Amino acid sequence: MTHSTESGQSTNMIPQSILLITTPSQYSDFVSVALFEQGAEGVEVKNAYQIFKNKIPETYVDYVTADNETIDPHASHTLSAIFPSDKVSEIIDGVKNYLSEISDLDIERVNFRTECYSEIDWLKEWKKCYKPFTIGRTTVVPNWMKPPNNSKTPVFIEPGMAFGTGQHVTTKLLLKLLNKYKFRNKIVLDIGTGSGILGISAALQGAKHVYMNDIDPVAVALATENAKLNNVLDKVTIQHADLAMNANFPIDLVLANLTADLLIRLSQQLKPKMNLCSHVFCSGILIDYKKEVIKSFYKNGFELKKELEDGEWCAMIFNS
Repeated sequence: MTHSTESGQSTNMIPQSILLITTPSQYSDFVSVALFEQGAEGVEVKNAYQIFKNKIPETYVDYVTADNETIDPHASHTLSAIFPSDKVSEIIDGVKNYLSEISDLDIERVNFRTECYSEIDWLKEWKKCYKPFTIGRTTVVPNWMKPPNNSKTPVFIEPGMAFGTGQHVTTKLLLKLLNKYKFRNKIVLDIGTGSGILGISAALQGAKHVYMNDIDPVAVALATENAKLNNVLDKVTIQHADLAMNANFPIDLVLANLTADLLIRLSQQLKPKMNLCSHVFCSGILIDYKKEVIKSFYKNGFELKKELEDGEWCAMIFNS
């Protein structure tokens, strides 16, 4: 495929394909991370019922039945990402390998399909739709835009490398819970930092120091870049680490936007590392698993102070 420039010259264009994955809603975050692991610059998530109802585009209709009453409730999300056509088979294998390592995930319920991709500037089009938003005291601002006039604590981010725009409900729940927390002079641990929104917000709001970590080196690099954008590199330490394993310092506050199974693991590590009157703010918990998370934190010496729900997700505050 070639594309003619305004000067009349032809530029070779790499053929692109859309990889579409249908999945039970509880798997969609895992599938999204798997796609980003394979190099996706963006992932679109749609509700399968809405795709059928709106019929946009028509090629998605195969994912649901013609009779609305018989739509499979277990295949409720469709995720799509753009990749070079000659890499799609390899990428599907990579996604499957990632998902196969997750306990309680049935890979047979995850379906793959590809479609031809008409050339547009995917990232440019996505940026048109991404706007600043405010949750609590934090306004998340893409780095190519100016913060709104009524911004409270603006956090500038570069979301193009895929780890978190802050718009997922789990991040918003955590920011809501943090709305009245006083960060001044606190030692904060932000676990699974992703793009760094939570940790950077804490640093901007007066935390003495914020330790940010993630098991993915790409996320560590992105969080570092975003910390630089917000001029807080001197107030943060960003590391590649698993949960709280590298936390060899007294902690006042833990921020953890993780899945339920990881939060259960985390609850077993934290107590010896916490200061008196310290707190754990956690999110990423599906409602179906919240009892298991609460039980594990109670068992390991924590008390539930508050919880907040939004749809199928919930977030909680635990006191040490």
